[in-house]
Amino acid sequence: MKTLFDDYTYEIVDYKAIQEVFKEERSHVFADEFTIEVEKFHTKREKDFLKNLPKIDIYRLYILVYKRHEIIGWHIGFQKRDSFYMMNTAILEKHQGKGIYTKLLKEIIHILKDKGFYSITSRHLASNNGVLIPKLKAGFVITGMEIEPIFGTLVNLQYFFNKEIEKVYSDFSKAIENIALGYGQLMGGAANTLFKQDAIYGLVGTVPNNKRVFNKALFEIEVYYFSFLDSDLILSKFREFENNLEALYSNSREFVKSITLGTNSKKSYRHRFIAFRELMLETYNLKENDLPLPFELQEDE
Repeated sequence: MKTLFDDYTYEIVDYKAIQEVFKEERSHVFADEFTIEVEKFHTKREKDFLKNLPKIDIYRLYILVYKRHEIIGWHIGFQKRDSFYMMNTAILEKHQGKGIYTKLLKEIIHILKDKGFYSITSRHLASNNGVLIPKLKAGFVITGMEIEPIFGTLVNLQYFFNKEIEKVYSDFSKAIENIALGYGQLMGGAANTLFKQDAIYGLVGTVPNNKRVFNKALFEIEVYYFSFLDSDLILSKFREFENNLEALYSNSREFVKSITLGTNSKKSYRHRFIAFRELMLETYNLKENDLPLPFELQEDE
């Protein structure tokens, strides 16, 4: 038994012990969450398949949380290749809001760091601020979103023990936020979660006739350069930015070719990054040092 703080403690237990508590308390802790129990619709073939899946020897972590001798929470998680997946963590309602989850999270991170894991992953309902906020404060970053048949819209989080990799994901998230904010302003609305998804899957990549389709090469450039700018600056001139981008697309055949034909060539890669950078420098009145070229292109200068 290890101490969290005051009368709160935790211990690592086996599967049987955690399942007894989980089955009894899960419906109470997550009473407000709607889930579809898809296992009720499994065919006999699907049930047999799941039953006969080979058991893989992976690291699993089961924790029970106590106040004195009363069980007031739990954690269930397991290894996924070189990462650890936090599948389910809960604190009983009458003990919530006391910082128990935050303290437990720190202990879990410490345990997994000692085990040598590359990262920690988890998925949460987009409305679950009680978990999302403590995790973001603890150093988790948003790495994606998904719509899952059982739970609906989920936010994917990841904690990186390698801080250089964490910075890459943080910069990416910042760029997505900035792109979404800009296009949200153009359409007269704030950049909410739904709009962010639209920005990623359809509204970046401006093309003639006001049609917007996803263009991977253009999206890559936008994500790279928008990660360097403050959101207030982006919003202040985003309409001008879009107009300039449409003009570039209409007037520069070379730029169009660089994002639509032979996009993997070094020549196309260099052309689109330099052309887009010039557009950004002009639109936002920036200096060249404010928007460095990708490292591999800096070597060519």
